[in-house]
Order: sequence, then structure tokens, then C-alpha cells
Amino acid sequence: MSKIKLDEAVEDQTRRIDENNEKIMYLWNRWQDEKEHEDINDYLTAIKAFMPETCKMTKKPFGFETVTEIDGKKLYGKITVKSKAIINIAITCKFYTLK
Repeated sequence: MSKIKLDEAVEDQTRRIDENNEKIMYLWNRWQDEKEHEDINDYLTAIKAFMPETCKMTKKPFGFETVTEIDGKKLYGKITVKSKAIINIAITCKFYTLK
């Protein structure tokens, strides 16, 4: 896998997450209120609108996983929203490949 292509893919996904952080935070906040009544997979459509490579939603912690194919290899991403207090909320992005 080309290091440049890998870096570009990570940069692109990170940029889109940053550009859509308000949407992600809205969905996280809604999930906090509605998790007893809604299916987490219903959030997949909203996330795929700006991250089409999203393949899975996660409940604990709230977030989503992505898979992108580059030169026949897969780049995996795990994006999560965590809160220690209502004013301390963070979106974390981790990207990795399997060797």
C-alpha cells in the first residue's frame, strides 16, 4: 500500500469528520436521549451521507467504523464519541491497516 495514498485517505476521512463534527455530536446527543427506543443502525444512513465508507455503528462507545480499499488493501477506521462530563465531549479517530 502506498504510504502517500494511505496518508491521503486518512487526511480525507479526518477532514470530513472535522467538517461534520456538529452532525456527529447531534447524533451522539440524540442517541443519549433515544437509545432505549431507537435502533443504532438507523443512524447509519445519516453517517453515510458524509462518510460513505462507513460499514458499522457502535453503541458503547457511540461511533462508527469505516473500511476503505486502497491498492487492494484495507484501511480501517474507528470513530468514537466519548464524554466524561457534558462539557468534556471528544470525537476520536483511529485508523489502521492489517499486515
